[in-house]
Amino acid sequence: MVEANTIRALGEVQNHMPAQQGEVTGYYAGITMQELAAQLGIPEHAIWFYSVNGNKVNPTYRLQPGETVTIHGPVDGG
Repeated sequence: MVEANTIRALGEVQNHMPAQQGEVTGYYAGITMQELAAQLGIPEHAIWFYSVNGNKVNPTYRLQPGETVTIHGPVDGG
C-alpha cells in the first residue's frame, strides 16, 4: 500500500491552497516540489522555500511516499 503525503502551507501560501486550507493529504509521490505547487494552484511568487520532513529541499526534489511537505511563504515584517 502506498502511503499518502501530507502537504502543509504556512503564511500567505494558505490563501492559494485548495479551499484555503492549511493542510491537505493526497498521493503525490514521484512529482517535484514545483509540480506539486502547480498541481495545488500555488503560484511560484507565493513560495519562499519547501521543506520535507523538516529539512529544506530544492524545488526539483521528488516527493517519496509518506513524506510531509511544508510550503513556506515569504515573511513580512520589520
